[in-house]
Amino acid sequence: FQDVNAQKGGEDDIRCMMEVRIGGLKPLAVSERAGTVAAAISGAADKLERLVEHTFGRLEDGRTATDPLLPGEAAPDQLP
Repeated sequence: FQDVNAQKGGEDDIRCMMEVRIGGLKPLAVSERAGTVAAAISGAADKLERLVEHTFGRLEDGRTATDPLLPGEAAPDQLP
């Protein structure tokens, strides 16, 4: 966690970063900024879940994280 704007306060000033390490793969990390700790945790957890699902989907397709994206496929950092 990080209080991005500690002195000033304001909206979206809490940052939560999460990282997961899955055997045989590079670490996956996401971050989320929100107005509360709970919202930052929830947002980061949602992003991490989508990233892990996306990563395993690529592995099931026989592709690796370094393979080019398929037409219309979003990059992990562009997932909603």
